[in-house]
Amino acid sequence: MKIIIGILLVTLSGCSQQQAYNAMQGNQRQQCDKHTNHQDYLSCMDQADVSFEEYQRQRDELLSDEAK
Repeated sequence: MKIIIGILLVTLSGCSQQQAYNAMQGNQRQQCDKHTNHQDYLSCMDQADVSFEEYQRQRDELLSDEAK
């Protein structure tokens, strides 16, 4: 999922990376609303609540691991 978001962020033009991330985060929150199990909903929302800065750190870490 994180790789897909990263690819989408790179390919979007006219938007800053943070704006694109915020849009994707909003979409993920909407998907969380579809969970009927409360624990699944909370887990989904935890993933959706990752800050842009934390997302960037995780993304950079994944990209550096892939380059090795």
